[in-house]
Amino acid sequence: MDKDFEVLRKLSNSLGEKEVEEIIEALRRPPERYYLRVNTIKSSVKEVLSCLREEGIRAKRDEKLSEAIWMKVEGPNEIEISGEEKEVVADKFAAESVYQGSNLYAPGVIKSKRVNPGDEVIIKAPNGVIVGKGVARMSSREMLVRKNGIAVETKQSVYLIPKIRETRAYLDGKIYPQSLPSMISSLALDPSPGERILDMCSSPGGKATHIAQITNNKSEIIALDVRNSRIRKLKENISRMGAKVRVIKMDARNSQILGKFDKVILDPPCSALGVRPKLFETKNEKEIEVLSRYQYSLARVIPKVLKRGGEAVYCTCTLTLEENEKIVEKLTELGLEVIEHEPFLGDKGIGEYHFSDRVQRFYPNRLPVPGFFIAKLRC
Repeated sequence: MDKDFEVLRKLSNSLGEKEVEEIIEALRRPPERYYLRVNTIKSSVKEVLSCLREEGIRAKRDEKLSEAIWMKVEGPNEIEISGEEKEVVADKFAAESVYQGSNLYAPGVIKSKRVNPGDEVIIKAPNGVIVGKGVARMSSREMLVRKNGIAVETKQSVYLIPKIRETRAYLDGKIYPQSLPSMISSLALDPSPGERILDMCSSPGGKATHIAQITNNKSEIIALDVRNSRIRKLKENISRMGAKVRVIKMDARNSQILGKFDKVILDPPCSALGVRPKLFETKNEKEIEVLSRYQYSLARVIPKVLKRGGEAVYCTCTLTLEENEKIVEKLTELGLEVIEHEPFLGDKGIGEYHFSDRVQRFYPNRLPVPGFFIAKLRC
């Protein structure tokens, strides 16, 4: 069997081989829509649409979520190749960013020979796929030793997303790039002003700042993460968005010391098999097993930190049963009840679980979104 997307092909037992192949093909492309959340703490949808239009970016209101806007992703585009260009190879994650129009930064370069500043270069992924073309801003040696800076300025890419992080609206904290399912996970939590809310694995802060927005900065939100770099990014986004969130550097498995909460959200580290685009995917069953064990070590804390009658959302940006329904099943064995949630725009869960009709899956071949999973539970 082809090792590319091997783990996802196991879903053929539940979804059928044709459906799984359609999912994999969709994962190879970015979503047709690039979503942003408008930060209503600082602005309004109308104002943000106007600000973006002034910078030449056309965005539209989402049909379902009042705080969501989106832009059409351009592509696929043909890369013009003369044969005279030099080559630079980027790592998987950098290549997937260039594929959508981002510049290539030095830490993402894994191979470069005889390139000088000003040279035209073709940018390739490790599997040889051409993702873009641009102009070198560093020599080969600089690309391979520098820890920051633009190595190649991208001029052509297979797909193109506007450089949102350079806009005034982004810099002023009026928008946050966030997928539709990720926004839905915070809405599903249904947070209210005055509640005590825990975000167990918070960085970069999309859900914590969204919860602050939903409650108009009138809830007590505690956001946890473990690494300094992630804490730094979390604090930057909270500050930019004007959100009232308390950040604590802590392993969420120890969060019982923080007392009880009305609401908890857990978006744990996962295989990210739903993230788009993916030029290739080589994760294996052993890696999924290790991740699943870690996810459960975090999830099993939920009933210990929730107040009686409190509610939690468990969500991931992946599609495996091991990281989704099987974790939820273990949580029901700990006494948590799976309950209905809204908005429900995706599909029901898979597998023969008593709660399958109450969990939500997003498939990238059915909607212009990444693969995603959401479950809501009550203590």
